Amino acid sequence: MEIKDALYCINNNIEMNNRKATHLIRGYHFFKFGIVSTAVLVVFLCASLLFINGKESENGTKQPLETPIKKEFLENTTKRDFEKVHDSIKIDTMSKAKID
Repeated sequence: MEIKDALYCINNNIEMNNRKATHLIRGYHFFKFGIVSTAVLVVFLCASLLFINGKESENGTKQPLETPIKKEFLENTTKRDFEKVHDSIKIDTMSKAKID
């Protein structure tokens, strides 16, 4: 092996190793950014779920949030489906009143 070949390989390897190291450092920074941004999004989602308020009724109890019923759902339901819903209404045994 000649000295010229060894010098050429050393210069070429130094350039290639520098390029690989640059890509590795950039990958590390992007990975770190991804982890931090995911953590921020998770904290924001948990905080938003924590502070959602339900509607309050006249007696001070909170009611769950209602979702609008779509026309397609109402058109596809039958009378029997509505009867099943009415059968599931619970009655308070102490005051004989319906629990909504």
